[in-house]
Amino acid sequence: MEAFLASYCIPFQEFRELMMSTNSLVAGSSALALYMKQIGQEPGFVPNDIDIWMEDNNSIFLQNGHYNQRSNVSRFYQFLTEKGYHATPKFANRDNPDYYDTLHLIKNIYSMINPAGKEIQLIVVSYSGLLHYITKYFDLTICMTWWDAMYDQFKTVQPETTNQRIMLANPERIHDPSNRIQERITKYTARGFNVGVPPPLCAAIMDDRVELDDVSCTLKDITAFDVWAYDDVNVIEFLKASPWNMLLKIGTQWQAFHRKHLYDFMKSRRTHFAEVGDVYDTPHNQTVTVDAFNVLLMGDYTIFELEQRYTITQGTLQKTLYDVHCYTVREWNEGNSEVTLAVPDRQPPRNMQPRSSPPSNVQRQLVFDEVDEDYERERQEAALFQQLIFDQIAQGR
Repeated sequence: MEAFLASYCIPFQEFRELMMSTNSLVAGSSALALYMKQIGQEPGFVPNDIDIWMEDNNSIFLQNGHYNQRSNVSRFYQFLTEKGYHATPKFANRDNPDYYDTLHLIKNIYSMINPAGKEIQLIVVSYSGLLHYITKYFDLTICMTWWDAMYDQFKTVQPETTNQRIMLANPERIHDPSNRIQERITKYTARGFNVGVPPPLCAAIMDDRVELDDVSCTLKDITAFDVWAYDDVNVIEFLKASPWNMLLKIGTQWQAFHRKHLYDFMKSRRTHFAEVGDVYDTPHNQTVTVDAFNVLLMGDYTIFELEQRYTITQGTLQKTLYDVHCYTVREWNEGNSEVTLAVPDRQPPRNMQPRSSPPSNVQRQLVFDEVDEDYERERQEAALFQQLIFDQIAQGR
């Protein structure tokens, strides 16, 4: 970021302190370009400006031993004019479609340009919590990327897709009558990005599967049977192809599935038992509880190992029930499942109540015994993003 700011004649440390003290964000195309460079990829374009997003408020800050209160935009305006920038009337017309008509809750936009023609845009929004704002109202996931001034690091809401140059459209924006989102998709397609499919929902945080690239990955020599394609597949290649792809392990056998296809198939094979409630059958007639069935659809886990427990009979109907051990790729490599959806112990039918929803412990247990604030914040941001952006699409697939 320091070199990029230098090209705009902006001193890094002063800018960084101003960003942190106002809780503002550099987000959008410039942040995306620098994020791609951060992960070792050429962005495919040169950003035309810097967008600085800020809340519409009057901030109280300490300066020279005294408390002062001034608006965020006032502080940025003074900072930039001291660095040689001047205001332009570019966004004086409120009918300008570039931002006012395409994003929500924008109060004002100010364009500042220096003698070299470098432009910085100050975008003021009536919204508390800018990370929530960009995940809810930005049109494409690749642009939901920002600079974390505290750690001098670029971050993106969906690294799993952005790192592969895949963009997903925000469903809240996809029916915009201005058709601007289609123009934006065309623009970024020309820059080397591709439209992708939204990832699965998750209870806490997506399994990023980065361990698939490790030379020591224990899955590298495994072949699984793709039940729908009726063919053997290389497990590593299969899992890399899509976050929707997952594995079932039963004994020594490996089976490969698209999790939504498996979920839809098992949904049609539901049976109710008085002792254990609703149960569901896999294509090869392993039976799991409703708790395990619901977790199969979630992107938190990649590998589900079925362990036989006991056989249950109701009239002429007989089912063999299985515990389900849930693994991320990392947990599989380490040989440790942190979440198991167990078949309930056998009880007399009169003491049992049908279970219609997953218990609270279905939520993914965190990796560390002591959760640091950064990990918890990122987990919450990821969970919020899944809820706000992909719920409508994923449930309609």
